[in-house]
Amino acid sequence: DRASARRWLASRNWDDAASFKAARLCLEWRTRAKPHLIRCEDIPTALEMAGSYFAGHARDGRLVVVTRAAKFFPARVSMEEHMLSIYHMMEHAIAAMGPGAEQMINIMDMSGMQMANHDTAKSNRAMEIHRNYYPERLSFAVICNVPGFFRLIWGGMKRMLDPGVVARTHVLKLEAAQNLLRKHIAPEVLEVAYGGTRTEPYPTHFDEWRAEQRRERFGAAGIRTTCGVVWSGRGVRGGRAIAPSSVASGRARCLGAVRALFGGRECWGRRDRRRNRRQWRR
Repeated sequence: DRASARRWLASRNWDDAASFKAARLCLEWRTRAKPHLIRCEDIPTALEMAGSYFAGHARDGRLVVVTRAAKFFPARVSMEEHMLSIYHMMEHAIAAMGPGAEQMINIMDMSGMQMANHDTAKSNRAMEIHRNYYPERLSFAVICNVPGFFRLIWGGMKRMLDPGVVARTHVLKLEAAQNLLRKHIAPEVLEVAYGGTRTEPYPTHFDEWRAEQRRERFGAAGIRTTCGVVWSGRGVRGGRAIAPSSVASGRARCLGAVRALFGGRECWGRRDRRRNRRQWRR
């Protein structure tokens, strides 16, 4: 479509031949890799770190993405899973954009960041993915709460980024970042830490995935234990609310089964758990 053609042309300095070649390579990659079919089960480690999450929309429909650098530990995730997590996040971000929106606003919070949260190879690969497969999806980025050593990292990253991306990336102090974000994002959407009034945290992809897993595994009624007791926030059995006394009696039956299995004792310590496993094998 015209929007895609405009993004490819802008990313290649309006060079027709280079834009056509890049778009053709991207289409071949999408046909081969099928990034829209990546599941949360394929990226469990990267998803659990939850370095990025969606934080509502700007006034014009642009998606707001918050990235917390201190939560990402590159040594814990392989390069392949790191790449898959970027594909997964970008595919969901494009689907979550408002009507008519083609770009996103990225808030990069560097508070608490250490050298263990940065990997040059993974950062370079991420920049290549955005350039080759998701061009011109960044409206602008705000980098705030930066530690002293980040200036050195940013100096090296600027050499690999397109000049247009560097011009749209603002490394600011927190107050200046808040003033800029308030011009584009409504206060009730923007979190308090970034100059808004929203106090409720946004769910991460990991939170949504765990909630979906619980719904698929236990259903809407609650969680069924091995003793046949259904647990939930208010106590539900078969879709009906049950009295607290029934919940207490169900808990007692569970503990009674544990006592009967392990000689009448409740064994929850580490040493007791090892002994319990030995008894179970016998």
